[in-house]
Amino acid sequence: ATLKYFNAGDGSWASANAIPANRGNSGSCGTTTAALYVGGSEPAPALNNALEFDGTNWTVGGTLTVNSSRVHTSATAGTQTAGLVAGGTSPATATCEEYDGTSWTAGGTMTRPAATTYGGMIGGIQTAALACASEGSPSKAVESYDGSSWTEGTALSSTHARSMGSQIGTQTACICVGSESGPTVAYTEEWNGSAWSEKNDLNTGRGIGGSGGTVTASLVFGGHFYSVPTGQVKYASTEKFDGTSWTEVGDLAAAKSYVYGCGTQGAALLAGGVTGPSSTPNSTTAEVWTDPIETTKTVTVS
Repeated sequence: ATLKYFNAGDGSWASANAIPANRGNSGSCGTTTAALYVGGSEPAPALNNALEFDGTNWTVGGTLTVNSSRVHTSATAGTQTAGLVAGGTSPATATCEEYDGTSWTAGGTMTRPAATTYGGMIGGIQTAALACASEGSPSKAVESYDGSSWTEGTALSSTHARSMGSQIGTQTACICVGSESGPTVAYTEEWNGSAWSEKNDLNTGRGIGGSGGTVTASLVFGGHFYSVPTGQVKYASTEKFDGTSWTEVGDLAAAKSYVYGCGTQGAALLAGGVTGPSSTPNSTTAEVWTDPIETTKTVTVS
């Protein structure tokens, strides 16, 4: 007799079609079949357009209108047809813009000075977002957006810079994960809508990597840790969070930072970034994470 059954194996990364041009520091949101990448750098000059991904191909989307260019634009939330981008540099800005799937229009201005807004994380949707953990001025500052204006929120418990928590959760239930430098590189903090609380640390402390998912089923990947005199130490590792603890799973094809991702714990997307020193050109490569990997097994019994 022959028996066939499905086996759910460990997740893994696979190559996806390359993006049209070298790009890093791009904000990202959406899913693996409807993703939006915004701004970024090549590494210079800063880019002023968006890229859209349909699960197979990349196309050029609408051009930013309020700021001619944005670098370190990790503060991106929402979907491919209802996106939000906030903060950035080159020049520094505290403005935000909203995307309808075709064009960008001006949104509210953040409460912090422009020079302190870049490199932050953001979670939620276009009309209900939460931003924190900027690099311009590493701090505990948090802001919330209601679709028209930003207001100061409850501060983080610890200082973070370039957290990897972008795209994890909602305005009332999200996590801030890691930092690119300082003592909080492995810290995880959870927001429940009224207060922040510390959770178990990452296995590999880092920041400025990709992420996606929810507070009870999230994924982080890539990123780097910076110190003097070591400089940047990049990582290829991927970790899953179950709401309590982090577990290391499959690696990226190469260690990479200055990357931002989107999606879920079971289906995530990474595009662009830097594999060498920060001064080297950004990458055009893209990868898709799938977990679990289902395979068919056949067993013959006599």
